[in-house]
Amino acid sequence: MKTTGQENKAGARGIIRTADGKWVFGFQHFIGCTTVVAAELWALWIGFQLTWDGGFRAVVVETRSLDAIKAVGIIDQMDPNFNICQEIKDLMSRDWQCHLQVIRRGANECADSLAKTVVH
Repeated sequence: MKTTGQENKAGARGIIRTADGKWVFGFQHFIGCTTVVAAELWALWIGFQLTWDGGFRAVVVETRSLDAIKAVGIIDQMDPNFNICQEIKDLMSRDWQCHLQVIRRGANECADSLAKTVVH
């Protein structure tokens, strides 16, 4: 999958919650200048890494970026996001239950609010 798009200041952010929606922790990380898809991929990688390191072994990761999910599913060595996609696939293949799914824009107001603070 070829990734195109203008590069802007970007951050990765996410929220970890229990199955019943209770807050566990959140994260935000300034990435630098990159594309929207690359920023979403970094957020996925950080989220997977933090949940694995935190001892969680059954997770559902939600993202608004169908493009990021497609990039992880179809890894192309020519794609500029190849390395981060491979890292995500490696994390997902560990001995745990993890699923990646798309949510609609606005479905996670808390994450959206956190996102606005990352690059300012």
